[in-house]
Amino acid sequence: MAKSGIEKLRIPISRIYAVLIVLLYAFSKSRDPEMVGSSFFSVGLFLIAIATVGRLWCSLYVSGYKTRHLIMDGPYSVCRNPLYFFSLIGIIGIGLSSEMFSILALLLIPYAFYYPLVIRGEENKLLERHGDSYAEYLQTTPRFFPKWSLFREPETYLVNPWAFRKELLSAVWFVWVAAGMKLVEELHDLNALPALFHLR
Repeated sequence: MAKSGIEKLRIPISRIYAVLIVLLYAFSKSRDPEMVGSSFFSVGLFLIAIATVGRLWCSLYVSGYKTRHLIMDGPYSVCRNPLYFFSLIGIIGIGLSSEMFSILALLLIPYAFYYPLVIRGEENKLLERHGDSYAEYLQTTPRFFPKWSLFREPETYLVNPWAFRKELLSAVWFVWVAAGMKLVEELHDLNALPALFHLR
Protein backbone atom coordinates (compact mmCIF):
# COMPACT_ATOMS: atom_id res chain seq x y z
CA MET A 1 0.00 0.00 0.00
CA ALA A 2 1.43 3.38 -1.06
CA LYS A 3 2.48 5.82 1.60
CA SER A 4 0.61 9.09 1.96
CA GLY A 5 2.35 12.43 1.40
CA ILE A 6 2.52 13.04 5.14
CA GLU A 7 4.16 9.66 5.74
CA LYS A 8 6.74 10.22 3.00
CA LEU A 9 7.72 13.60 4.43
CA ARG A 10 7.56 12.71 8.13
CA ILE A 11 11.05 11.23 8.52
CA PRO A 12 13.03 13.77 6.43
CA ILE A 13 11.19 16.73 7.96
CA SER A 14 11.68 15.33 11.46
CA ARG A 15 15.40 14.83 10.84
CA ILE A 16 15.92 18.35 9.47
CA TYR A 17 14.01 19.88 12.37
CA ALA A 18 15.96 17.75 14.85
CA VAL A 19 19.27 18.95 13.39
CA LEU A 20 18.13 22.58 13.77
CA ILE A 21 17.14 21.99 17.40
CA VAL A 22 20.48 20.28 18.09
CA LEU A 23 22.38 23.22 16.62
CA LEU A 24 20.32 25.71 18.61
CA TYR A 25 20.89 23.77 21.82
CA ALA A 26 24.61 23.31 21.15
CA PHE A 27 25.15 27.07 21.02
CA SER A 28 22.71 28.06 23.77
CA LYS A 29 22.70 28.26 27.54
CA SER A 30 19.88 28.67 30.01
CA ARG A 31 19.19 32.28 30.92
CA ASP A 32 17.97 31.25 34.38
CA PRO A 33 20.03 28.17 35.40
CA GLU A 34 19.27 28.74 39.08
CA MET A 35 15.53 28.66 38.46
CA VAL A 36 15.41 25.29 36.71
CA GLY A 37 18.31 23.56 38.46
CA SER A 38 19.55 20.02 37.96
CA SER A 39 16.19 18.56 39.03
CA PHE A 40 14.86 19.22 35.53
CA PHE A 41 17.63 17.08 34.05
CA SER A 42 16.91 14.28 36.52
CA VAL A 43 13.17 14.28 35.82
CA GLY A 44 13.90 14.42 32.09
CA LEU A 45 16.26 11.47 32.33
CA PHE A 46 13.61 9.48 34.20
CA LEU A 47 11.08 10.17 31.42
CA ILE A 48 13.66 9.26 28.78
CA ALA A 49 14.17 5.90 30.51
CA ILE A 50 10.40 5.26 30.45
CA ALA A 51 10.24 6.24 26.79
CA THR A 52 13.13 3.99 25.81
CA VAL A 53 11.74 0.93 27.61
CA GLY A 54 8.28 1.66 26.21
CA ARG A 55 9.50 1.97 22.63
CA LEU A 56 11.49 -1.25 22.98
CA TRP A 57 8.34 -2.95 24.28
CA CYS A 58 6.34 -1.70 21.29
CA SER A 59 9.06 -2.68 18.83
CA LEU A 60 9.05 -6.21 20.22
CA TYR A 61 5.43 -6.58 19.12
CA VAL A 62 5.42 -4.65 15.85
CA SER A 63 8.85 -5.36 14.34
CA GLY A 64 8.50 -7.31 11.12
CA TYR A 65 4.71 -6.97 11.14
CA LYS A 66 3.96 -3.26 10.69
CA THR A 67 0.68 -2.83 8.81
CA ARG A 68 0.65 -6.38 7.41
CA HIS A 69 -0.90 -7.71 10.63
CA LEU A 70 -3.20 -6.02 13.08
CA ILE A 71 -1.35 -5.98 16.42
CA MET A 72 -3.73 -5.73 19.37
CA ASP A 73 -1.74 -7.28 22.23
CA GLY A 74 0.82 -5.98 24.71
CA PRO A 75 1.20 -2.19 24.45
CA TYR A 76 -1.27 -2.18 21.55
CA SER A 77 -3.99 -3.53 23.84
CA VAL A 78 -4.02 -0.37 25.96
CA CYS A 79 -3.87 2.21 23.15
CA ARG A 80 -3.65 2.19 19.37
CA ASN A 81 -0.50 4.32 19.10
CA PRO A 82 1.80 3.37 21.98
CA LEU A 83 4.96 4.15 19.99
CA TYR A 84 3.84 7.75 19.57
CA PHE A 85 2.74 7.91 23.21
CA PHE A 86 6.16 6.80 24.47
CA SER A 87 7.82 9.11 21.94
CA LEU A 88 5.91 12.02 23.48
CA ILE A 89 7.18 11.03 26.93
CA GLY A 90 10.72 10.94 25.51
CA ILE A 91 10.33 14.33 23.86
CA ILE A 92 9.14 15.86 27.14
CA GLY A 93 12.10 14.18 28.82
CA ILE A 94 14.55 15.70 26.34
CA GLY A 95 12.93 19.11 26.71
CA LEU A 96 13.22 18.98 30.50
CA SER A 97 16.78 17.68 30.32
CA SER A 98 17.72 20.71 28.24
CA GLU A 99 16.81 22.86 31.28
CA MET A 100 15.32 25.40 28.84
CA PHE A 101 11.58 25.92 28.46
CA SER A 102 12.04 27.24 24.93
CA ILE A 103 13.62 23.97 23.80
CA LEU A 104 10.76 22.05 25.41
CA ALA A 105 8.24 24.23 23.55
CA LEU A 106 10.09 23.88 20.24
CA LEU A 107 9.87 20.11 20.63
CA LEU A 108 6.26 19.89 21.81
CA ILE A 109 4.49 22.36 19.51
CA PRO A 110 5.37 20.64 16.20
CA TYR A 111 4.55 17.26 17.74
CA ALA A 112 1.13 18.49 18.87
CA PHE A 113 0.24 19.79 15.41
CA TYR A 114 1.96 17.24 13.16
CA TYR A 115 1.54 13.81 14.72
CA PRO A 116 -2.28 13.87 14.94
CA LEU A 117 -2.21 14.14 11.13
CA VAL A 118 0.21 11.22 10.91
CA ILE A 119 -1.97 9.13 13.23
CA ARG A 120 -5.13 9.84 11.24
CA GLY A 121 -3.37 8.93 8.01
CA GLU A 122 -2.17 5.63 9.47
CA GLU A 123 -5.64 4.89 10.84
CA ASN A 124 -7.20 5.34 7.41
CA LYS A 125 -4.64 2.99 5.89
CA LEU A 126 -5.20 0.35 8.56
CA LEU A 127 -8.96 0.66 8.23
CA GLU A 128 -8.66 0.13 4.48
CA ARG A 129 -6.42 -2.90 4.95
CA HIS A 130 -8.08 -4.62 7.93
CA GLY A 131 -11.70 -3.51 7.58
CA ASP A 132 -14.11 -4.60 10.31
CA SER A 133 -11.38 -5.92 12.60
CA TYR A 134 -9.73 -2.52 12.78
CA ALA A 135 -13.09 -0.74 12.98
CA GLU A 136 -13.87 -2.73 16.12
CA TYR A 137 -10.40 -2.01 17.48
CA LEU A 138 -11.08 1.70 16.91
CA GLN A 139 -14.21 1.49 19.05
CA THR A 140 -12.70 -0.45 21.94
CA THR A 141 -9.15 0.92 22.31
CA PRO A 142 -8.09 4.53 23.02
CA ARG A 143 -6.25 6.33 20.25
CA PHE A 144 -3.36 7.75 22.28
CA PHE A 145 -3.48 7.74 26.07
CA PRO A 146 -3.32 4.18 27.47
CA LYS A 147 -6.17 2.59 29.35
CA TRP A 148 -4.25 0.06 31.43
CA SER A 149 -7.34 -1.90 32.46
CA LEU A 150 -7.50 -3.18 28.85
CA PHE A 151 -4.03 -4.73 29.04
CA ARG A 152 -3.63 -8.24 27.70
CA GLU A 153 -0.70 -10.22 26.39
CA PRO A 154 -0.22 -13.72 25.01
CA GLU A 155 1.76 -16.37 26.84
CA THR A 156 4.10 -16.59 23.87
CA TYR A 157 4.77 -14.24 20.97
CA LEU A 158 6.71 -14.89 17.76
CA VAL A 159 9.35 -12.18 17.27
CA ASN A 160 11.27 -11.44 14.10
CA PRO A 161 14.82 -10.99 15.54
CA TRP A 162 16.22 -9.26 12.44
CA ALA A 163 13.43 -6.69 12.39
CA PHE A 164 13.61 -6.16 16.16
CA ARG A 165 17.37 -5.66 16.01
CA LYS A 166 16.84 -3.07 13.28
CA GLU A 167 14.37 -1.18 15.49
CA LEU A 168 16.70 -1.09 18.50
CA LEU A 169 18.55 1.97 17.22
CA SER A 170 15.37 4.01 16.85
CA ALA A 171 14.24 2.95 20.32
CA VAL A 172 17.33 4.12 22.19
CA TRP A 173 18.09 7.42 20.45
CA PHE A 174 16.53 9.32 23.36
CA VAL A 175 19.37 8.04 25.57
CA TRP A 176 21.99 9.19 23.09
CA VAL A 177 20.42 12.65 22.92
CA ALA A 178 20.49 12.94 26.73
CA ALA A 179 24.17 11.93 26.75
CA GLY A 180 24.92 14.46 24.03
CA MET A 181 23.14 17.20 25.98
CA LYS A 182 25.23 16.46 29.04
CA LEU A 183 28.37 16.65 26.89
CA VAL A 184 27.29 20.04 25.49
CA GLU A 185 26.71 21.31 29.03
CA GLU A 186 30.22 20.22 30.03
CA LEU A 187 31.72 21.90 26.96
CA HIS A 188 29.93 25.14 27.84
CA ASP A 189 31.26 24.96 31.40
CA LEU A 190 34.79 24.49 30.04
CA ASN A 191 34.29 27.39 27.57
CA ALA A 192 35.14 24.96 24.79
CA LEU A 193 31.82 25.67 23.05
CA PRO A 194 30.51 29.24 22.69
CA ALA A 195 27.04 30.12 23.96
CA LEU A 196 25.65 32.42 21.27
CA PHE A 197 22.12 32.43 22.65
CA HIS A 198 20.65 32.59 26.14
CA LEU A 199 17.22 31.01 26.28
CA ARG A 200 14.65 30.60 28.99
